[in-house]
Amino acid sequence: MLKLGFRRMRTVGSDGRLRSHDDCPVVFSMSFGPLFFMHTPKSGGTAVQRWLTRQYADGDLCPRIENDPLEHTRHAGDYGAFKGYRLYAGHYGFDIFERVERGHAIIANFRHPIARVISTYNYFRNVVSVDALSLETPRYRAVRAAKKYSFDDFVRLGDPIVQLYISDHQARQFHHSGWSARLPGTMEYLFDMIDRMPWFYVCEFPDAAMQWAKRHTGLDHRSMPRENVTGSANLEVSWEFLETSTIEAINSKNCRDLALYEHAVARLLYETGSRGGERPKFALGRGDAASGAAP
Repeated sequence: MLKLGFRRMRTVGSDGRLRSHDDCPVVFSMSFGPLFFMHTPKSGGTAVQRWLTRQYADGDLCPRIENDPLEHTRHAGDYGAFKGYRLYAGHYGFDIFERVERGHAIIANFRHPIARVISTYNYFRNVVSVDALSLETPRYRAVRAAKKYSFDDFVRLGDPIVQLYISDHQARQFHHSGWSARLPGTMEYLFDMIDRMPWFYVCEFPDAAMQWAKRHTGLDHRSMPRENVTGSANLEVSWEFLETSTIEAINSKNCRDLALYEHAVARLLYETGSRGGERPKFALGRGDAASGAAP
């Protein structure tokens, strides 16, 4: 099982070189400590969340706090009622972490932004099923757009709610909230956040991620099956058939998330000594994100 402690740790920096940190949370023995799982949507996190939940007593898990922009707006930053739990797991951002943290370590899940945006569209368009009246409500605004527009048009929409789902969602989640338009001014401290995570999951490298987990927890990785997967019958869009202009449009909206993904993959491969295996099928370009410049 997982216990978090603090000691000096060397990790891979955004420049590809090893970096040293003092007082970094690392895994050193076998018991699950307080965790805050920043579950990024459509990135393989449902299985991780359920796997983590099984490692804690029923009363340790905080009830669901929020799951979409509407619920985030309603909370208006007031999360005091959710303090006092050992495990937080959901589509939560750093704003919630700051309010509830009591020695919790942050862990996360990663997926290439292009794959994540494709999965979001397919899920909204073909899996989410609501009646016509509900579809017209504010809660389903992004779903309504996915059902109305082609993928090429969807990723180019200027709708601010749609943009919350498909534009630098993870960078905003790590900085403040994925459900807020607030963007980080610099990326370096977000890289540091990744470096300080005792473990994380990368959707394109499941075996390496679970090898890392098993080394620290002793749990059989087969105890974490894939869940909430959009079935092949609902895969209306796949990366193989995307136009170059559509790929460029997605990348331009996700320079920061591309940088985070690249950094996470580099650390995962370092931690596991992995050099083989299939690389993601998308270009890993940071653009100007690493310097904190707007894409």
